[in-house]
Order: sequence, then C-alpha cells, then structure tokens
Amino acid sequence: MATNFNASDIITLIATSNPKLPQVAGRTCKAAQRFMLYKSGMSVAQYKAAVMADTVNGGKGYAAADLAWDTKHGFIKVTPVNVAATPAAPVAQPEPAAKAAPAKVKRSKRK
Repeated sequence: MATNFNASDIITLIATSNPKLPQVAGRTCKAAQRFMLYKSGMSVAQYKAAVMADTVNGGKGYAAADLAWDTKHGFIKVTPVNVAATPAAPVAQPEPAAKAAPAKVKRSKRK
C-alpha cells in the first residue's frame, strides 16, 4: 500500500461515522477531531492544509500519519487524480450474430 500520496490525490470517506470518536474524560481526542476535517472529494493537499491550520489538534507530520493509518484501516480511500478523473471505459457490447441465409428447400419435380 502506498503511503506517499501526491498532493493532488483525492480522498474519499469510506467510514460512515468517525471511528476515532470515543471521548476521553469528556473530551474528543485529537485524532477524532482531525478525522472530522476529512471531506470526500478533497485533495491530500487540502487535508494537509486543514490539519496545519488547526493549531490545537494538528501540526506538522500528523496529516501524513493520519492518511497512512486511515487508509490502512479502511476509513478512507486515496485515489490518484488521474484515476479519479478518468471516466469508466464503456463496456464492449458483443457483435450481433450474422443472420444466416434461409436454407434452400429442395423442391421435388412433379410429374
């Protein structure tokens, strides 16, 4: 699994709820608060910028570690932008079978 994500790679949330939400002593842990920064469709660069901007819960190094951990555990998916933007290839349809020529019927000669 690649953990060296490109800045333009796209993040997709897979977890339907925040898997890091258990509260410790009535407070939400920092990892859970960083997880709340994820938005489906955001780029890796946007997530890193959001983490860096969060001076209480973020900081240098947390974003890369979060991306690697959350991808490994199936909470998010990170897709290279060239794959995410490529439309699915159309499914090839089978060629219609050639119509067989009608069989010639032998006609008997009447006498």
